[in-house]
Amino acid sequence: MTTSSTATAMSAEELLTHSRALTIQVGVDGTIRAAHGGFGGFLGFDTSRLVGTNVFEFVAPSDANDLATYFLESAIDSPDAIALPVPFRVSVVDPQGMHHAVDVIPTGIHTIGGDPDWVALLVPVTLYGSVTRSLELEMEGADRCEVKRMLCEELAVDNASYANRWVLVEFGDDGRIDVCTSRAEDATIANAIHTDAENGWQPWDGLSPSTTEIIDPSFIADNTSAQMTARGWQRAVVAPVHVRDRLAGAYLIVGRVPADYVASAITANVAQRIQKLVRATALLIERWEAEDQLRLDANCDPLTGLGNKRSLDTALVHVSAVSTVLFIDVDRFKVVNDTHGHSLGDQILMIVAERLVEACGSDAFVARIGGDEFVVLLNGVGLDQAAEVGRRVLDAIARPLEITDGPSELSVSIGVASVDSSGSIEAADKAMLAAKRAGRRQLAIAPDR
Repeated sequence: MTTSSTATAMSAEELLTHSRALTIQVGVDGTIRAAHGGFGGFLGFDTSRLVGTNVFEFVAPSDANDLATYFLESAIDSPDAIALPVPFRVSVVDPQGMHHAVDVIPTGIHTIGGDPDWVALLVPVTLYGSVTRSLELEMEGADRCEVKRMLCEELAVDNASYANRWVLVEFGDDGRIDVCTSRAEDATIANAIHTDAENGWQPWDGLSPSTTEIIDPSFIADNTSAQMTARGWQRAVVAPVHVRDRLAGAYLIVGRVPADYVASAITANVAQRIQKLVRATALLIERWEAEDQLRLDANCDPLTGLGNKRSLDTALVHVSAVSTVLFIDVDRFKVVNDTHGHSLGDQILMIVAERLVEACGSDAFVARIGGDEFVVLLNGVGLDQAAEVGRRVLDAIARPLEITDGPSELSVSIGVASVDSSGSIEAADKAMLAAKRAGRRQLAIAPDR
């Protein structure tokens, strides 16, 4: 038995009208003569009101010249030779002031009285399944905060039927929690998520990598739940971000779905898009961590974690008019190394570093510039006060070492000099040598230069 059905073909106008992308006809002066599509909402614009407006009202000022150039360069050709511009990307500013990347795909030309009207298809990048804008910003050297905001905007949706906001929660090694979102109006819900996370709400806890899960409404923390209720949002999704087997962060996607939508379901398409964003985020975080480590290695002493000679030189450039340096050398350290070995010597240097930081205070810049040589920069501190800091250092280093199979005590010699020229470190070094000649565990102040 054969069943047949009759379908009514859609007209070309109906096909365009039901397209999620937007098709527009634009005059040479930028006036929109016709607009079809944008089904489900086009970046917050009412497409029925676009006719008669000018495209330059909606394009970001930074892209306006490029937009004009793309079309004008082609328009100067003869009518028979006009070539469609290649597809390009511009930023469109929505009624709330948010910028959205839109791919403009010229699809045709309609000539009236010698002047061409352009027909173009506008496709918001958020309709794509790939993550491109954040990676482009990263390659352009954009600030990390800007890249993170774009990550949260990559797949954001806001139309008559749906809304979702992406919130990136990051976890620092020190227990710090950072929360980022893309839109200023969502700062309150980002703050609510931050507060709830600090109070122990962890919907990502125990989730394996590549997981996307709906959060049961009864398990949404109070502050976040209140903000969602105020907006009429009824759905929250969580997706953890793992970097080298470590939970580095998580995305929380909160928003609104139609009343007849199964809020507890995640379609395969949506889950796939979320995981693409998660993978891109993990790659970016890993890249940033590698950059930070390289920067740290370049400016820190690998044994003690203090600054090194390079970072000290940088710090000296930015000191106040009245500042001082302490040049500190461990007394008889070669004997310690020769007697007890370099491993124990390294252990002693780490103890010295800890006691220096403790004695000099958090405002001091402490660097290890040689084997057993340390320099302390006291920004905004005069000679008399610096000498007091130096005497605290002498007492701190002299405390019993309490290490197995090593010396029971240690001492240092200190030279103090004002930072008033490029020779300040050398002057403090000479003063330190004078302190050693005076009998070690001494402090000497460099003479005025």
